[in-house]
Amino acid sequence: MRRRFSIIKATALEILSEPLSLLILIFSLSLTVFASAFHYHQFGDPTRMARDAGLSVILLGGMPFVIFSAVRSLRREIESSTIHMVLVRPISRSSFFISKCLGAFLAYLLFLATVSLNALAVVRGAEIGAHIVANTGSIAKVWGISLLLAVSTIIVPLIIAAILNRFFSFRFVLTSMMLMPVFAIIASAYSFNPALAFRYLPVAFIAGLPQFVFLVVAASAAVRLKANQAVSLSLALLALSLPALGNYYLSETLSKGGSMEGLYAIYAIAAAVPALLAALLSGIYLINSKDLT
Repeated sequence: MRRRFSIIKATALEILSEPLSLLILIFSLSLTVFASAFHYHQFGDPTRMARDAGLSVILLGGMPFVIFSAVRSLRREIESSTIHMVLVRPISRSSFFISKCLGAFLAYLLFLATVSLNALAVVRGAEIGAHIVANTGSIAKVWGISLLLAVSTIIVPLIIAAILNRFFSFRFVLTSMMLMPVFAIIASAYSFNPALAFRYLPVAFIAGLPQFVFLVVAASAAVRLKANQAVSLSLALLALSLPALGNYYLSETLSKGGSMEGLYAIYAIAAAVPALLAALLSGIYLINSKDLT
């Protein structure tokens, strides 16, 4: 069991130390913040663009993160032959594959939490901005403090990580990735609205649910295919699945203060389970039947 935990931890830290992971997270946070700040007031609902931008980034922005992470992590083990050293220890191929996927899950959960909480801060800022507009008639905009805190989630961790790297030899990328969710929590906690959080965060989780499936799909493809081929196959399957993914984009359920029904959440999770199990079993079969000599 300790060996499995070591693989899970090493995989998560490896992914969080990847410059590409940091770039995808920065790009996703930037879309969440600035799309809302500059364009949402052009629509009828002052919070709609803020809400939709966050959910869109969670649903589709997370796909590059999970696909590239899973593929690069598996291919690095196989192409560098470190998988041989791992499998010499008392761990089966199936356990190795599952542990790699769980490590990638943990890394993605950090991504999902960071984007969701920062999006919540922007949506709350848009909500406050709407009240200001209603009372003063000024141009609708994201409340300045919420916007400042959301932007700080992107910028301040990079500054702190750079200082820690320069004077204390901390790893810049990993430190930035670990600090961003901390600042996202701070941003979402300021002027916290429990009712909004209880409506938005479950919908954000549902939007992130398909990524768990595609993470395992990408990992399974990486067992047998080169990195570019595995990424291409995963993206092709993603394109074919877009109509079904619409069922996980529940922006309309939040309209006019609505919330997601608990029964729908159960159905959404249950619908994803067969695809997740199929991808996992495929990956286990592929790695068990692969010639690693």
